[in-house]
Amino acid sequence: MPRHAPDDRPPLAAAAELCSELLGRVGFDGSLEALNPAWEAALGWSREELRRTRLLELVVEEDRAALVAALETAARSDGGGARIESRCRRRDGATALLDWRLKADFAREAFVAAARDVTAERGLRERALREQKTGQLGRLTLGLAHDFNNVLTLLQGSLAMLRDDHADADARLRELDEMRAAVECAGELARAMTELGRCGEEGGGSCDLNGVVRRMKSILLRLLRRDVVLDVRLDERLGRVPLDEVRAEQILLNLAVNARDAMVAGGRLTIETALLGERASLEVRDDGVGIPPELLERVFEPFFTTKRPGEGSGLGLATVREIAEGRGGRVEVRSRLGAGTSVVVSLPLV
Repeated sequence: MPRHAPDDRPPLAAAAELCSELLGRVGFDGSLEALNPAWEAALGWSREELRRTRLLELVVEEDRAALVAALETAARSDGGGARIESRCRRRDGATALLDWRLKADFAREAFVAAARDVTAERGLRERALREQKTGQLGRLTLGLAHDFNNVLTLLQGSLAMLRDDHADADARLRELDEMRAAVECAGELARAMTELGRCGEEGGGSCDLNGVVRRMKSILLRLLRRDVVLDVRLDERLGRVPLDEVRAEQILLNLAVNARDAMVAGGRLTIETALLGERASLEVRDDGVGIPPELLERVFEPFFTTKRPGEGSGLGLATVREIAEGRGGRVEVRSRLGAGTSVVVSLPLV
């Protein structure tokens, strides 16, 4: 092997030359000293150019005050330091996001600085968050479409009864009232889908959960088979919850349809509200077939269903949890094979 002149630099100085992190000193006057090559790689400026520059000149204006505050914190800390992210100007006009760690060295009247270029990492993280949000919005939209189909099913049943020549006038009027309520509900769902498409955010507002249950009761009765009894129990102490009425109706409709489909031989569907400290709960339970223990942990997966092919989209519970958690709520499912299922949605009070 060829022989080279020995490296007289201290071992740490030699290692700093190979380090991918930006290492150096920042004088108390803001001057840049003892910079390693990583500064050139990250920012595009030569080390000679950087030594003629003050640190704050590199930092974009909006981030300067926060960096000054971090430097002051590092100077005040006894042997400690400070950490902060700030955007710095590159020579090509772009910006680099640097994650700084700073520690005061009073003997040299400077800060020891180490910075990591996290520009690419942050970009990947933000992209992943955008894709996750897009997926969530897609599931919400599919859930709304799923609920819209439930309303159409109700309308089909009412139309079939209206065609029955044996129905009396009062019965026909009741059916027309139910159809009008269902059309109004469908209109609200359509508006909710429009909101999602326009701004990508759920609607705000709050609602009276008991009022939603009372208003939906007649619609739910039309969705249930004659062998299913509806039992409604409302806690009148309940306050308002941070959920708009459309999405409260959406939750109730999903849970009621799931409970109905679970009671293949008929049974009792119970809807109960309760005040639990600073939270309100909505429970929908049935005495149907129940869910096998090995499948219980999968019930919130989008498109997973325990129903037979063609009988369910697998979006009901996924949509319910998406909506509830978006408002600080929780969803709990309890089930025993052959003894029914209980779904409890709890939400904070407004």
